[in-house]
Amino acid sequence: MTDENLPLRILMADDENSILDLYESILAIDGREIGNPDGRERRLAAFYDGQLPLPDLRCFRTTRCRQAEEAVQAVATAVADGEPYAMAFLDIRMPPGPDGIWAAEEIRKLDSLVNIVIVTAYPEMPPRDVARRVPPLGRFLLLQKPLLPMEIMQVAAVMADKWRAENKLSTPVVAAS
Repeated sequence: MTDENLPLRILMADDENSILDLYESILAIDGREIGNPDGRERRLAAFYDGQLPLPDLRCFRTTRCRQAEEAVQAVATAVADGEPYAMAFLDIRMPPGPDGIWAAEEIRKLDSLVNIVIVTAYPEMPPRDVARRVPPLGRFLLLQKPLLPMEIMQVAAVMADKWRAENKLSTPVVAAS
């Protein structure tokens, strides 16, 4: 259960540091852009002629992982600590270890409520086959690289709101005595 005002957690797993840097520059709680602590809003505004794309730019607590096993371990730790992730961005290809689909399957076993976004430049299998391996469909997206900053922000914002609403519904209400 999370407080409405607390920033939600997002896991980002990709073998390319530049992709992780992009996610972090858009989503991180302190708005950091590598080497520029004020860069997030300025970077996004630059894409939209000086106008910020969303009136309510959410910030998230982000975790970077370079490999699938590292991502699965981060989720296991988060669940054990009672601080689950609202969503995970997972690249499919993360050599030399298991891929992002394997990570998604393992993450789903650990946390059935996490929203999973599989991101790839090279779809290895048909989307319906990926969706079958990482059910339910309502907590899963498959996106193709390159992603635009606006897409990253919108997906994160929508998935975060969805996660918050689902967690509210699944939390038992205790009657006052």
